[in-house]
Amino acid sequence: MSIYSFKNLKLKYLITGLILFLQISTAKENTFNFNEVWKKIFDNSSLIQASSLEVEASNLEKDRASRHWLPKVYLDIKTYKTNDPGMSFFGLLEQKALKNDDFNSQSINNPSASHFSRGSLGLDLALYEGNFKTTYSSMMTLQSQLKQTEKKQKTISLYSEVLKAYTQLGIFFLQDIKLAKLSKQIDTLLNSYQLGQKSNPIGYSGLLGLKSLSLKIKGLNVNNKTQIEALKVSLYEIGFKEKNWKPNFDQLLPFLDKLDSLLINNPQSEASDSFTLQTMNIKKQMSETQSSLEKSRFLPRVGIFAETYTFLGDRDSASGYNTGIYLQWNLFRPEDYGVVKESRLKTLTAEKYYQTLKEQDQAEIKSKNLMITSLKENLELLNQSESLIEEQTRVSENLFKNGSINILQLLELLNRKIDLITLQMEVSQKLVQLKTENLAKSTTQPQ
Repeated sequence: MSIYSFKNLKLKYLITGLILFLQISTAKENTFNFNEVWKKIFDNSSLIQASSLEVEASNLEKDRASRHWLPKVYLDIKTYKTNDPGMSFFGLLEQKALKNDDFNSQSINNPSASHFSRGSLGLDLALYEGNFKTTYSSMMTLQSQLKQTEKKQKTISLYSEVLKAYTQLGIFFLQDIKLAKLSKQIDTLLNSYQLGQKSNPIGYSGLLGLKSLSLKIKGLNVNNKTQIEALKVSLYEIGFKEKNWKPNFDQLLPFLDKLDSLLINNPQSEASDSFTLQTMNIKKQMSETQSSLEKSRFLPRVGIFAETYTFLGDRDSASGYNTGIYLQWNLFRPEDYGVVKESRLKTLTAEKYYQTLKEQDQAEIKSKNLMITSLKENLELLNQSESLIEEQTRVSENLFKNGSINILQLLELLNRKIDLITLQMEVSQKLVQLKTENLAKSTTQPQ
């Protein structure tokens, strides 16, 4: 070989190696683990952002309501021109510049237009309001807690939705790998099969069976591709703005084991209230507080007030003040009749709904935990069966090659293998569904 040829060959290997390296690097860049997917969705989620704004707004409202004990202070300044008899006469009084000549009927009834200015600074301090403002402040505190709990519920629901989609995506990719391996085995058999003539019924039947099996795998691949695209679109729409990617997913059970801190089954999770139940409980407390708020409508309000003013007119300027105590009491308002009883009935209704939902949640969680345990054991047995059937396939292929078994016997084994792969996927999907449904009812907050 010449030096020139050797250099060309070396360059060819170098370019090939570089291309392979770039392909591997690209594949790594397009692989995302679950935490990376969740972080992008959490950061981009309009639902979470809207919920955060609701929490912020409710906190501000709570803070405003908590300042109910502070006095109301106001400033009132106005300037005007008038020839109204009453305003003109009392304007003279407020200037403290009334004269004897001002008491004749002509000047009182037909005053000339005068210009007045008045500025006042006042204070109103409620001493007792029938506990209305105090109860209202408690109501706003509960509302703030409600918005925070609702945000937690939305977060764990979104997390469960993302986890379910990501895990299902991984399951379909795993099935694709298994089907591709099986498809390669069948293609090898088809390419090397020599007995598929109509004159040989067993051989011809075997050939048809291999082709039928190949079509069955292609059908499963088409379905997988559709499901994968649908799941990617779902994740894209809720915030994961990536298109050409795949999950970092090897096996289902080890993946779920890593999430045990979130998905673990324990008696405490069955006894504690989910965020949905906590929300209903807070609403029940708000209904009870509303009853107290309605009662305050029938109680008196007592307060003190003070005001100082300066009055400026055409004749002079003067100042004065007012101070005192007031009592306000709605003795009868038709629209308030029956509001306390109505509020009590709403509270009892909220209590009953809360108890009903709590019983349903506990029953569902216990039932699903039993199903999860059963499905997990079933999946482990299927995985063991997969190892056995893999070994059996290798042995059977050797037996087929040396003529100890015919093609129909090998086809039966390959069909069982496809059925096993399909059953593994179905059990895996159901397991993921139940686990994520239980997770959505938990009180865990994902990081």
